[in-house]
Amino acid sequence: MEPTKQKFDVKAEVVELKNDCPVFKPGDFIYMRSTEQGAWVIDTDKSSTHTICMWCIPPMCSEVVKVRHGIEDELYVHCIDPGKPYTGYGVVFRILRV
Repeated sequence: MEPTKQKFDVKAEVVELKNDCPVFKPGDFIYMRSTEQGAWVIDTDKSSTHTICMWCIPPMCSEVVKVRHGIEDELYVHCIDPGKPYTGYGVVFRILRV
């Protein structure tokens, strides 16, 4: 699919917990958009949560770009939480155009 010149807002929604997670629950979402000045931001006012775990950001970055530019309509990513013995968490996000 060819990228479009239009840039879309993007939502990353929690669709599955592999184990318990102290930050997210199913249905939570992170809303991302462009500002009037062209900056790409996480909009915490439009997001369902104001707490965002740092383990979810790196795997989202390249996938969000594909959805933002219209290359893909929807993608899935898993957080990179290291798991046991450090933690036992794991979150799957669906990234989609708004």
